[in-house]
Amino acid sequence: MANLGETPHTPYYGSIDSTPLFLILFAETIAWTRDEALAEELLPNVERALDWIDRYGDRDGDGYVEYASSTAAGGLRNQGWKDSDGRHHARGRDARRRGLLRLSEVQAYVVEAKRRLADFYCRRGERRRADELARQADDLAARIRRDFALGNGAYATRA
Repeated sequence: MANLGETPHTPYYGSIDSTPLFLILFAETIAWTRDEALAEELLPNVERALDWIDRYGDRDGDGYVEYASSTAAGGLRNQGWKDSDGRHHARGRDARRRGLLRLSEVQAYVVEAKRRLADFYCRRGERRRADELARQADDLAARIRRDFALGNGAYATRA
């Protein structure tokens, strides 16, 4: 991809889903190991990742994590784990041409991350933070069903 000019440098490890997946992995690791020292060590990173999702991942303030697809700027056209050309609108138009792209699976990762972190904070006795994250997850899940559901059990990418 570097030879084709689709990445700003080689190797390039950018992705839109890394941050929520990191949070899921953190929560799962701590739930399994109960390693409080590790939890304390990584907690500042966890909070920064949550802040990134809400502040920088949501580029237009609509509550979804999205990215702009612009190879002219030196970034990847597709920043999701599928890394394919399969980003199209319902009528077949390429969804990556301009504007922001919201991948349904990334929104689901954010819901899962916030739910797992709500459990983490609840176990720590931080009920207010747990309730806040659980509410955010529930609100996002409801918006995903409203905005992404195709009615046939599948979910669409939205640009």
